[in-house]
Amino acid sequence: MRDTIGKKFFYIRMLHGYTQEYVAKKIGVSISSYIDLEAGRIRKVPIGRVQDILALYGLTMENFFSFKPEDLMGLIKGETETIDEKSMREMVNKIEGMYQLLFQLVDKFIRPPGWESRL
Repeated sequence: MRDTIGKKFFYIRMLHGYTQEYVAKKIGVSISSYIDLEAGRIRKVPIGRVQDILALYGLTMENFFSFKPEDLMGLIKGETETIDEKSMREMVNKIEGMYQLLFQLVDKFIRPPGWESRL
């Protein structure tokens, strides 16, 4: 479970183009602590820490836990998963989480850092 959480944090961070140093600084932990978290070497990740990281990406706990690391890798590669017989609610949560990530990526490219100062 903890390595799954770490993988998700890794893929989400990569999607946003953030460094481990940047995320660690934003959530107030050492770089080595954040690296250990992504690597799955932390046995118990405090819920507050998870919430801090998710807030950085604009995700909810429900969004985050509704998809697997493989789903994020598919998003990175541009692949889609075939829909099987999952419950509708699980599917909606998964889509909402991935939509949020995709929206953030599109917004990042439409409005790169510092775009406000160019107006």
